[in-house]
Amino acid sequence: MVCDPDVSFLVLPIRRTSRRSAGRLARGATAATVGLWLALLAGHAGTLWWPLDLFAHFRVQYAVLFLVCCAILLHLRSWRVLAAAAVGAVVSAATVVVQTGASQRAVAASGERFRLVTYNAHRDNRSWASIADFLERSGADAVVLLEVSGAHVREIARRMPSSPHVYAPFAASHYHAALLSRWPIRDAHLLELTPGGSRALRARIAAHGRDIVIVGVHLHWPIGGRNAALRNAELARLAALAHSEPGPLLIGGDFNITPWSVHFQRTLGAASLEDCARGRGWLPTWPAFFPLLGIRIDHCLASAHWRVLDVRTGPSLGSDHYATVNDLEMR
Repeated sequence: MVCDPDVSFLVLPIRRTSRRSAGRLARGATAATVGLWLALLAGHAGTLWWPLDLFAHFRVQYAVLFLVCCAILLHLRSWRVLAAAAVGAVVSAATVVVQTGASQRAVAASGERFRLVTYNAHRDNRSWASIADFLERSGADAVVLLEVSGAHVREIARRMPSSPHVYAPFAASHYHAALLSRWPIRDAHLLELTPGGSRALRARIAAHGRDIVIVGVHLHWPIGGRNAALRNAELARLAALAHSEPGPLLIGGDFNITPWSVHFQRTLGAASLEDCARGRGWLPTWPAFFPLLGIRIDHCLASAHWRVLDVRTGPSLGSDHYATVNDLEMR
């Protein structure tokens, strides 16, 4: 190779710099691929130790990051590590598709539609007027509200003439729920899910000539061994509760767990309940302030009496959660 003598002294340093940059990039992509694989495998071992279960919740993000690593490694022609990243992307994407599907289109109701809205309003939120306006416009038959005080529920109910029936039992813990209903509430009470755990709201309402049981929940935040154990015990109690309810049942609220957790899947299997949002897209509900880390921890679970028509999330209303809007009809 012939170089201009005036610039030849620059060629070798530029080449060395380029090689060093490529080497650093390759090492970074390799380390990221290994780290992503460890996180993916850890999530499948969530029953062994509570921190491992936390890794199960970010399958969408893993799939995207694996694809980024694939693009970098393809550019660098690092074939062996590229193969590992590609397999990781396929495995992650497959588990995502199983849960999210291809975002099914809404199904037209052939009978009476029932709309359940759940919303963790966050105890420090002050946008009560906006929340009430959204809930009133939503056309909800029943609303499960979480992290709200008695005063807040009264403020919201005052702006919701379509839902005149209210049950709001409040104690010191914010792990309680309130219910606003378009239909008469026949009976309602708090149910302790496990000793020292959260209390679920169980209400029976009369809608469309049928009695419907609605259970509103706010399960424990699973950070720390004790909290994680409480949340898992609460899930087990919900499964047992589902078997004790012979009629139409809906369980909605903040579960503090995603569909990819082993504990969540075991609960669905043990309870014979349907995850209403399964197959209907990504639908992250938390954290509203940082969508790139979005995960779905707010759920609606339905007994076999129901057919799911549509599920979607609401707008940002000052909370770290989005509301879930669940449309169903009786089978």
